[in-house]
Amino acid sequence: MSDPNDTSPTPTIGSIAWDLRETAGLTRRQLGEQTGVATETIRNFETDRCHPTAWTMFRLLTSPALRDLPKKAQEAGLVLDLHATPGERGET
Repeated sequence: MSDPNDTSPTPTIGSIAWDLRETAGLTRRQLGEQTGVATETIRNFETDRCHPTAWTMFRLLTSPALRDLPKKAQEAGLVLDLHATPGERGET
């Protein structure tokens, strides 16, 4: 049961990714260089301006800094959707 007096922000997948990246000591540029994902895309994801495609999420998860993202998201009660949709990169 949640505490009605708890004013801490509800975590999002983006905010968890931001925390993991910061904990690893990486800038968005460095994460982008590791994963091939544009810095702007990373910023938009971390600030919840957009939800990344499955292809982008798979690329982000190739970084050791974000390897715990699925586990942390699950612990927070969030669903990390990794199902590709037609037309996304990497589709076979």
